[in-house]
Amino acid sequence: MSKFLYRTSEAKAALGCGTTRLYELINNGTLEARRLGRRTYITAESLEAFVAKLPPVVTPTTAKAAHDKWSGQRKPRAKAEEGEPGAVE
Repeated sequence: MSKFLYRTSEAKAALGCGTTRLYELINNGTLEARRLGRRTYITAESLEAFVAKLPPVVTPTTAKAAHDKWSGQRKPRAKAEEGEPGAVE
């Protein structure tokens, strides 16, 4: 059985963010928090939903590969030098 609630310190570690950012996410409604006694807990469901909504990272290399795939362009093959296997004589 997995956890339903995460302490703020666990949520910060899981997300890799600081206290200020975590409480910003709670206050703007992005993360759902609960109180149990004096402690604040973040629901596992809201952590998973938050991470799922994050945009993927697109580096120049992946963007070019996606563009080339979409446009049908391919890299030209390097010509074989004389004396190398596959060279046309």
